[in-house]
Amino acid sequence: MREPYDIFISYSQKDGEIAASLASRFDDAGLKCFLADQSILAGAEWDSVLRDAIRSASRILVLLTPRSKDSLWVAAEIGAAWVLDKPLIPALMFVEPKDLLE
Repeated sequence: MREPYDIFISYSQKDGEIAASLASRFDDAGLKCFLADQSILAGAEWDSVLRDAIRSASRILVLLTPRSKDSLWVAAEIGAAWVLDKPLIPALMFVEPKDLLE
């Protein structure tokens, strides 16, 4: 397993720029973030990298947007975090709580 992350950012690939901006701000604050676009090396077994990153992260930030709210991968990452009893931090952009699943 790799070294632990302070924050695992769950997001839709279509929101990559927003997620990268968040990760940059967290990095500036001294927090180590997992961001799939930047943290998974080409040719790596991405599914095992994602699993390890979720396990090692202290908390999971979920970027919820119109593009990510229906993403099966984002839902899977939320489910994994829930099973592992990881703190979930919702970050809503351009959606209202009433637009989300319970």
